[in-house]
Amino acid sequence: MTSHAGRWVWLSFCDEHFLGVCVVEAVDVANAVRRAWELGCNPGGAVLGGPCTPPSLKYCNRLLTKEEALAIGGKQDVKEHDE
Repeated sequence: MTSHAGRWVWLSFCDEHFLGVCVVEAVDVANAVRRAWELGCNPGGAVLGGPCTPPSLKYCNRLLTKEEALAIGGKQDVKEHDE
């Protein structure tokens, strides 16, 4: 994983199923959710989030698929939504 300036937050979205993940620069989860709306990468649904080490910038500030999220280290929250 690559280090970037600032604090980064992992957000995982679901309803009955996995909706996506985004990694955004923010000071906390509430600000990250707002930032995700601004960037157009918040698909709605319930959200689970927390601080993270950012992946490559190509995976930041956009909605990630399940496969992308698993590839960059998402495990528990990604898998649980579709089981």
